[in-house]
Amino acid sequence: MLFRELAIGTGRVWRVLAANVFAVYVFHMPIVLLLQWALIGAPGPKWLRLIVTVIGAILFSFAFTNWVILRLPYARRIF
Repeated sequence: MLFRELAIGTGRVWRVLAANVFAVYVFHMPIVLLLQWALIGAPGPKWLRLIVTVIGAILFSFAFTNWVILRLPYARRIF
């Protein structure tokens, strides 16, 4: 709790991310699978594809849930 209060704070970005956490939990697996499928034949080392998948999945999951899923009618009641 001390870390949360001192280091992170309660800015606008953190509130938006916190509001999307459950929706991201529900939709992150298909997003990760799509990114892995898209990168399966990409050139380069496997560790680089892993890093791209991890960072891309985090960014795309939060963006997708914030700008697509939570804009649907009644989605706020569910998520």
